[in-house]
Amino acid sequence: FDPVDEKVYWGTMDGNSVNRSDIDGSNREVLLEDLSAAYSLHLDRQHNKLYFVQTHATEVGFAIASVNIDGSEHEVHCSLPIGEIASLAVDTAGEKFYYTVDGENQVVRMNFDCTEDEIVSTVNGSYAIRIDVGRDKLFVGTEHGQIISSDLDGSNAATLVNKSDVMILNMALDKDDQYLYYVQNDPNKGFDSIYRTDYVGLEDVEIYSSLANNLFALTLDTEFMPPMADLSVTASNEVDGTTVLPAGWNWTLTVENNGFDAEFAANDV
Repeated sequence: FDPVDEKVYWGTMDGNSVNRSDIDGSNREVLLEDLSAAYSLHLDRQHNKLYFVQTHATEVGFAIASVNIDGSEHEVHCSLPIGEIASLAVDTAGEKFYYTVDGENQVVRMNFDCTEDEIVSTVNGSYAIRIDVGRDKLFVGTEHGQIISSDLDGSNAATLVNKSDVMILNMALDKDDQYLYYVQNDPNKGFDSIYRTDYVGLEDVEIYSSLANNLFALTLDTEFMPPMADLSVTASNEVDGTTVLPAGWNWTLTVENNGFDAEFAANDV
């Protein structure tokens, strides 16, 4: 999600493109085509780039790639002839990639040029990951219902969420208020739910339930404000200069709305 241009970006797991549209779904654009899959998108608004995991019909394995938000300069950063990359997180300031591989029980970190790869976490069932670079935090959601918090190098690990018989499919961070939202898949119920916990695991609140099964993407608009009117009121009268106000003096109030359309009752203004 891009709050600056109010655009939504998405890739396809079984299609062949990277796309964007307005937040209401209109003005859809195809930024990149001819891929087998594109997923786990990360928007770098400072540099106008979109990072993602891709597979290609004519190539073996998975790759970490990027494209400009206007669809130009598609670049493959790292080709990884390994198992399926489950999740990708990007530290654009430090120029680091973090990723998990389905079934590998680990989080790998490496440079943008694919050098110095290192295992920073060995959580069993590692699947979804998110990072908060400003607070030196790595969050790992597992296939077994746990969310583990640690420093970016994997030290000081702590369990935030510990459930059974569910899977953490995806996560999103509210970095300002230090909340973590996550998609929980419960195969016994046949649907997904969105939960919220804080950075230290003191709360675990269900936000939405009975959502579509296998909801693989989640993003937040933490700065959303509902459409509002923007009213200015000007007081005026017919006197030019100064005067002594008699009893019953009348003012004319002119109300102008410079915001969204709104309706008001007689006593609202």
